[in-house]
Amino acid sequence: MEHSFTSVNSCFEEFIIDQKVKNNSPRTIEYYQMAFRQFQRYYDCDNEIHTIDIKLLKGYTLFLQQKDITDTSMQSYIRALRAFLSWCYAEDILTENLSEKYRLPKSKRKTIDVLTDEEIKRLFDCFNTDYIVQLRDYCICSLMLDSGLRKEEVITLKINSVHLSEGYVIVDGKGNKQRDVPIGKKNPKNSCQISP
Repeated sequence: MEHSFTSVNSCFEEFIIDQKVKNNSPRTIEYYQMAFRQFQRYYDCDNEIHTIDIKLLKGYTLFLQQKDITDTSMQSYIRALRAFLSWCYAEDILTENLSEKYRLPKSKRKTIDVLTDEEIKRLFDCFNTDYIVQLRDYCICSLMLDSGLRKEEVITLKINSVHLSEGYVIVDGKGNKQRDVPIGKKNPKNSCQISP
């Protein structure tokens, strides 16, 4: 089957337009663009889209493994490229679904260090809760330790999403997905109920 010449770069531009039409968040679009720039460092994306094959993709994985990046970053770059390739297949640009064959490499399991009770006490002792700003920061730390919320999730939390008496908060997480997260009703030092 013959194909008209379409570069990898022009296909990616169409992919980004499609993401915007789907109303994906600016952060998601930035993620795809950042990951694609990494692929452009490995491969000349002015080449025709059909020059991408599984051998080339495996070579890209080896290229990433030689760089000074974490396993998480490497998997993130590969996930973004797989999403692009999957889109190309769905749009009939590629005749083979390369994303199915292009697997994520295994990552090493990290041991997550947790704070000891003494370290948590030392952290909270740093705050003088007589001052409103320090009380706010104290409450933020309490929330993050209690719930395991990400920094971005805490920063974007709205007052009407906090239900202290019921013991949960409504969080806008990755991909604009909402979820209820339980929180403790008691604070060991001060009440964190600050009027808006």
